[in-house]
Amino acid sequence: MSKRKQNLIVAVSLIMLLMPQTVMAMKVFNPDRETIREITKGINTPEKKLTAVGKLISIVKDEKGGIRLRRLAAEKLGQLRAVEAEETLKTLVDNFEWGISKEQSDLNRVIHLSYWQIKVSREPDIELQNNMLIELVGVIPFWPIDELSNRGVKKALPKIIEGINSGLSGRRAELRIKLCTTKIELLTNNFTRHEALYKALKMEDTDDQYQRLKKWATEELGKLDSDESRKILISFAKELENKYIDSRGNRIKVKGDYLRLRDGSMYRYIIKILKCYGFSDDKIKDHGLNPKKNFRSHDDVYDEDCSCYIS
Repeated sequence: MSKRKQNLIVAVSLIMLLMPQTVMAMKVFNPDRETIREITKGINTPEKKLTAVGKLISIVKDEKGGIRLRRLAAEKLGQLRAVEAEETLKTLVDNFEWGISKEQSDLNRVIHLSYWQIKVSREPDIELQNNMLIELVGVIPFWPIDELSNRGVKKALPKIIEGINSGLSGRRAELRIKLCTTKIELLTNNFTRHEALYKALKMEDTDDQYQRLKKWATEELGKLDSDESRKILISFAKELENKYIDSRGNRIKVKGDYLRLRDGSMYRYIIKILKCYGFSDDKIKDHGLNPKKNFRSHDDVYDEDCSCYIS
């Protein structure tokens, strides 16, 4: 073997060796995200949530602060449906200055979205909430469309299709419409949300359905935070394990590595959601799952921010 080829092999080996550490470093050393993550970590009581919301509001109001940090804080307020922030966000919306810079425009869009997420959530009548969302289609990009689909609001489907076609075209629009239509059909044709989400997980594994529909179903089951939803998630995780691990714990060869990568990503997502809702490593193992062995990856970080699931 030539010296040049040997050097090339060594170089590639070093890159493959260092890549996991590089990816982890990129995840860990994002100071703005880390700041928001620390503020919202463990907000499992009303008192802790109120304290975190107060800190986030202070960040958003600080015009001398970093725009990226302010944007992340505003985004988190919307995810938390923090009603305490509604007036602050409304004041900022009323005083928007557009066209200053791309970063400022991105901040304005996030503030506008978070304001409406909170405002809609404050309406006690679900039907009125749905009507508000229908009116927001085309005013706010995609969030009202996704929210209406996630609720299974069948009467909104024409408006949803119109909104998607106005923002997307071609194959992307086609896939988005198919996803929204499938969600609404599942949620309206089944007696319970649990049943609809379970059937979403059991649908045929086509590329567009698996990555979009099944991830959505997994996350929504996590949000339900019930014994039944956890049972469904654990059962689906076991199904994924059994596709690649035999009864003796040995790996089963499957044609096409991308299938294992795809299923592994879904499996780790389920484990993350279970951990967000208080499952310890021992409890996960007691249910017959072994994430330390099966589908293990260098980017397995299961203690990530869970506040996007917990309202």
